[in-house]
Amino acid sequence: DADLLIQPVLNRDGAILYRRSNGQRQEIVRVDVGNASRTAVYQEDTTFGIFPVGEDAEGDLIVARLSTAGTDLLRVRDGVPQVIVHASDHLARGWQIAPDGKSVAYLAPEVRSDRVVYRAHVVSLPDGKARALAETPAGTDQFSPLWTPGGDALAVGQDARGGPSAVTVLEGGRTRTLAAPARGFDVPLSWSDGSAYLAVRS
Repeated sequence: DADLLIQPVLNRDGAILYRRSNGQRQEIVRVDVGNASRTAVYQEDTTFGIFPVGEDAEGDLIVARLSTAGTDLLRVRDGVPQVIVHASDHLARGWQIAPDGKSVAYLAPEVRSDRVVYRAHVVSLPDGKARALAETPAGTDQFSPLWTPGGDALAVGQDARGGPSAVTVLEGGRTRTLAAPARGFDVPLSWSDGSAYLAVRS
């Protein structure tokens, strides 16, 4: 009964979160893989969309919600949604919750003089403070933010408008770039344990 075009989320505890729809009623469903039980943990009547992001450090459901006002990030506690942050006046995407459940990375569009670019942001779930990540290089699209297993660094891909483009790893206030491909750009897919290797699609 899952909405086929909405990607499910593998939660930190191994449960699966997915969306299902019945007309304008949309539900986030939690599946316990161990016993295959399913529980609808949040539902909303909407003509736009709600999307599962994960569960935070306190076990509360984190959901992205679209509306005519743009995109909001919500915390659902005891079935009641609370806005954590207004993520964008437009369509934000690329949601990635940190392994410790305390931060969420996402992509939000920004209108530049000649085009729209997606830039990576990180929001702290406890206090709802959001910050844009450094532009490296300036003016390029960023995509596919991916937390390391320890949650202490974030890999971000970027387009190749200025030539071959390397993945940037943001670690605290420090920025480092990985080796760039011979042409084009790399899309981060998955870190190995210990973050020694990063699998990419090139």
